[in-house]
Amino acid sequence: MSFSPPHHGARGGSFFCGLILLAQPLSHAAGTSASVSQPPQQHSQAIEVTTLVPGETLQREIGGSERHAYTFVLAERQYAHILIKQQGVDVEATVVDLDGRRTGVDRPNGARGPEGVSFVARQAGTYRLEVRALERAAPRGRYEISFDEMRAVTPRDESRVVAEQSVTEGETLRARKTAASLPQALEKFDQAIALWRALDEPYETAVALYGRCLTRRLLGDNERAVADCGESLNTMRALGDSYGEAVARTG
Repeated sequence: MSFSPPHHGARGGSFFCGLILLAQPLSHAAGTSASVSQPPQQHSQAIEVTTLVPGETLQREIGGSERHAYTFVLAERQYAHILIKQQGVDVEATVVDLDGRRTGVDRPNGARGPEGVSFVARQAGTYRLEVRALERAAPRGRYEISFDEMRAVTPRDESRVVAEQSVTEGETLRARKTAASLPQALEKFDQAIALWRALDEPYETAVALYGRCLTRRLLGDNERAVADCGESLNTMRALGDSYGEAVARTG
């Protein structure tokens, strides 16, 4: 992962934080390349589906209203991580469960840097991940997608699930910018920071600190916001991440 410059749309001023979903299976059969149609109320045209293979990396180009779909197979209680490296296009990933319910996964990290999607499969089956450009009017760009990790889930993974969900929920609440949502966002970032520190994940801790910094700015707590962004900056500097360091300065 890497920090990205603040995005000035409705959900701007942040960077990537990976998302964990406790996935529901799309089906109980192995995935194959095919064309599938979404329910009429959601989509009117078929989209091509590509099977993701562990260890394989695909280069794709996307823009406008295009939607790419991928399937991958997990056994019960398997952990998987899919990494999407944005290369000039801000993408949103969406998980579709067995009942057709859709859960969008996107952090406002602009058109560069990675979007991570992690799963713990509660049931064995074939899962689907869809990718689209977040901004329909944005120029076409490329992204790289890889199914980079799949293994039996561990207690550490379960903690990571909670930490990443907390960051994601914090970002969603922060983006609402309401008197009710901002204190809730702060609680989510507090939880995430504590978990990342316990997991000894300095980069992830810096990411969550930056999110909390932005939340505190919106709450008018500038002194503690400066402290959070300063700690995030120092961590990125220690990690040799000059891009993350530069973005932390904008907080």
